[in-house]
This record gives sequence, structure tokens and C-alpha cells, in this order.
Amino acid sequence: MSTAAWRARIAQAAQMGGALQSPTRDGIVSSYDPDHFAVKVRLQPQDTETGWIPIKTLQVGAGWGIYAAPQVGDPCSVEFQEGDGDVGRVSGFLPNDEDRPPSVPAGEIWLVHKIGAFIKLQTDGTLQIEADAGIHSKGPWTHDGTLHTTQDITCDTIITATTDVVGGGKHLKTHTHGSVQSGSSHTSAPD
Repeated sequence: MSTAAWRARIAQAAQMGGALQSPTRDGIVSSYDPDHFAVKVRLQPQDTETGWIPIKTLQVGAGWGIYAAPQVGDPCSVEFQEGDGDVGRVSGFLPNDEDRPPSVPAGEIWLVHKIGAFIKLQTDGTLQIEADAGIHSKGPWTHDGTLHTTQDITCDTIITATTDVVGGGKHLKTHTHGSVQSGSSHTSAPD
């Protein structure tokens, strides 16, 4: 057999093998299983539904990871391991004309909720958090630096200051009261 004939047979075999493989496909999430972080997808354009397939994520470990739960109707991309149409996984989600992504500046990372809450890691080194519905946390917070608020602070238990508390220019530790009298009298305002 000549070299040219041999190359032609190899090319034909490769082409036939490639025809049996499943390429990456676009689809629409049709079901979501939060306990297994898996989805069913209606592959397009045929609109055929997959079985349960896992969602690929940026990072995962023993009890930790980065997870973004999809919603039914989200457009996604499905890749198949070694081209096997029975071994698929969602490799990503795709914006479309209806679900446009926000205009994220280069170099920034944003987590955005549909009702407007967000966390933004910005290129100037700041972290911006906004949630009109509130921010809830549990556990102690340690903060090193100035804390500035433009709204009231409400506390349901005790506020402890290890140095001083200043209110209206008056220092709690060093203020004095004039006109001190014994009995049930009240002192004057702090100096």
C-alpha cells in the first residue's frame, strides 16, 4: 500500500470516529437538583432532554467550593467527556438577548443578584457590597481601620469600647459633670 493510500485510510478512519463523538452543545436548563448540584438540560436545536448531569464549577473541595445555582430556563453549554454522548456535564452558562450581563469593567469580579444586591471586587482594590434587603452574618467580626456609616447603628445587646466612646464631642471616659448635689438631684449636662 502506498503512503498516500495509507494516509487516506487514516484520514477516513479519523473522520468516521469523529462522526461518532458528541460535540459541545448548547441547551436550556429544564430541572435542577440542589442536593447533587446537577441539572437536566434540553439540548438545542433538537430539544432533547438529558438525564441528570453535573455542573462544572471553578473550585470544589471537602465541604467548600464556589457554587452558583442555576434556574430553570437558564441557557447553558454542555460538554461531553471524550465525546461520549452519555457522559455530559454543564461547562458554563451563556448570556443571551433576554439575560444580558452587566457591563463589568476589565479586571473586576462581580456577584450580582437579580433584585439588585451585589458584591464587587473592584480594580482600585475596594470591595463594594450592596443589599437593600439587608446583610446578615453570624460570628465575630474583626475590623482594623476606620468604620464610617451614614445611618444609625442599632444594638440589641451591649456595645463595649476598650478605649473611649465619643458622642456629640463629649468623651465618655473623661467628661465631667458640674453642679453635683447629693440626694435625688440630677447633674448638669457633661462638660
